[in-house]
Amino acid sequence: MGTFTESVTMECSPDGEPVRMWWRGLCHEIVAKPQSWYQRRPWWQDHTSLRPGEGVGYVDTQIWRLQVVRDGEPGILTMDVLLYRPSLRWRVIKVHPGWSANSPKLSSNPLSQKSRKPSARNSFRRRNRWR
Repeated sequence: MGTFTESVTMECSPDGEPVRMWWRGLCHEIVAKPQSWYQRRPWWQDHTSLRPGEGVGYVDTQIWRLQVVRDGEPGILTMDVLLYRPSLRWRVIKVHPGWSANSPKLSSNPLSQKSRKPSARNSFRRRNRWR
């Protein structure tokens, strides 16, 4: 399977968080707080050497997961985008399967997506911690 990348135009907040994007000629509104993480590329496989200070954004790439809606269409689309540092252009790198009218919005807290009910063992430990 090959790598998918497609250029998009992104509007960002003053702190750099994506708020709106234009992709394939349509405006997409971001409907949930974007999540971001860093992904390290295999820099040791590249034979390019960098001068000191040129490596910013070269080794670690910030990936953003966005949930968007297209103007005038129902449903939510989840996609991953990144800001390609050498050219400072935004790229779509993954579109998650399907538009879904019932798709849950991303939570700002990844732990809230799972059941956080404590197990009986953890409850016992908490009750007996100070005994």
